[in-house]
Amino acid sequence: MLRTLPLSRLTTNELVITADRIVSAIDEPLTAVFETRTKKIGEASGQLLTALNADRSSDYTARLADADQQRDDAFRSLRHGILSVTLRADAALRAAGHELLDILRRHNSRLYSLSYVAQSAEMKSLLKELEENRTAVKRAALQALLAEMKEAMDRFDTLYQEKVDAESGKNLPVVKENREKLARQLSLLLDHVAILLDDEEDGVATLVEKLNDIITDTVTVLRARQTRQENAEGEDDDPVGEEEDPEEEF
Repeated sequence: MLRTLPLSRLTTNELVITADRIVSAIDEPLTAVFETRTKKIGEASGQLLTALNADRSSDYTARLADADQQRDDAFRSLRHGILSVTLRADAALRAAGHELLDILRRHNSRLYSLSYVAQSAEMKSLLKELEENRTAVKRAALQALLAEMKEAMDRFDTLYQEKVDAESGKNLPVVKENREKLARQLSLLLDHVAILLDDEEDGVATLVEKLNDIITDTVTVLRARQTRQENAEGEDDDPVGEEEDPEEEF
């Protein structure tokens, strides 16, 4: 069964990233089956990004470049850490290092060369898999480097979404129109997949497994963002907070 993707609750950035991941998940022999729909999704996504970038002299350019450099550096630090563990004398450490290196290679060991949006999608997928293999991460003593990369990634994503939210108003009618177009095409594609799944078409069950993983990732990001927003609102409601009893720490 194909999971439900809450398109209306996604930010524009999340919508573009999710659309790109879904289209990329479609392999032969289904490429031709969905060719028209995926082409329309690509066009709508391109038009949306063009609308977002139209007539901007962004105040965020330098800040984004700095935040992007920080996440690139954090990624390189983690990569070098993994490589160093593969050279350790201890067999268990080497095994953990090679396990993590295999994960890294699956997600492009030079992903810092990708575009902002593509890099964000790939980094989130990499972080998810590394966190799922926390035993190897712990054995290799790379928890601190992994945490630094996640923090750098979160800082960049927060800033990038601020930029999108701040600047989309300059071209809001066009942005809204193209966002709705992209969401519509994506919804039609998922409906088509669900129909073919009911018809038990060859290859569709495998595709649905991939799409469900993407939808799960997207919903996880959505819930995390909503939790941060709710926490921030709670802090605003009680700016002073309750005094902590120092003795409670002991």
